[in-house]
Amino acid sequence: MNLSLFKEIKTRHLFLKMFYITILSIVILILYKKVFNGTLRDDHIEFFAAVITSLFFILVLQFMKQNKITLNQLIGKPSSKKFILEVPLTWIITTIGGIGAMLSVIFMVYSANPNLLNSVNSNFASKPAIYTTPFTVIIGFIYGVIIAPITEELTFRGILLNRFHNKYGVTKAVIYSSLIFMIVHTKVNPLLFFLGVSCSILAFKYNSLIPSILLHAVNNFIVHLRDLMTPSNSSSTGTFDPNLGIFILGVVLLSIYLLYIYKNRPKRKLFNTSNNCIKI
Repeated sequence: MNLSLFKEIKTRHLFLKMFYITILSIVILILYKKVFNGTLRDDHIEFFAAVITSLFFILVLQFMKQNKITLNQLIGKPSSKKFILEVPLTWIITTIGGIGAMLSVIFMVYSANPNLLNSVNSNFASKPAIYTTPFTVIIGFIYGVIIAPITEELTFRGILLNRFHNKYGVTKAVIYSSLIFMIVHTKVNPLLFFLGVSCSILAFKYNSLIPSILLHAVNNFIVHLRDLMTPSNSSSTGTFDPNLGIFILGVVLLSIYLLYIYKNRPKRKLFNTSNNCIKI
């Protein structure tokens, strides 16, 4: 992965196109919902998201062609095969950190105003997709486990992280790109932010997008399995009153993730004037 690729190349037009497509897709979904009298099943949204993500992938390929960037330059070859073992460990620690952050935030929100807890929980909750046919199951797998990880890693870690790295340095690049990654998923969920951070750390550590693509795919595959195994009529009806123990558990889990990030953080700027990557 050549981290000096976007030292001169501007990326704003690519992301403006993606923004326009996103706005257009929202309008189309609203019109679609009105045409079908408010009926918009989750598998419809899943299929629609697959189409939009595919369009983003085409835009990325066009952008690369226009700027004479090859996939090998953007993705790169991992500097070590250790990522094969580190990816599942990173997913576990990232999930632990996300759960810890959610528990901590829920406790603090509950302490400040118990009435806000329901809205916070609804934001954190990830509603499982309802697959009504084998076709939608296949589409969900292809989109979630193959298309989305490749497209989003090329976009957020390959291009956006790279550009931010050249403009702001490593730390800000990781934070900014991960925040945008969470925002575009339209969910206030720390796990999405932490997933973005973890993918960035792996990309920097191994000078390649292959580990981050694999981590992203593992996460989406587990989510896909959860969606398949969750009954379509299931709902959470129990009450949850956070206590100090919940907060302490959240802090401990979050600390495990922060320690992992601290130990694996890039320690310096990762490119030199000869456009070659510097190994961490």
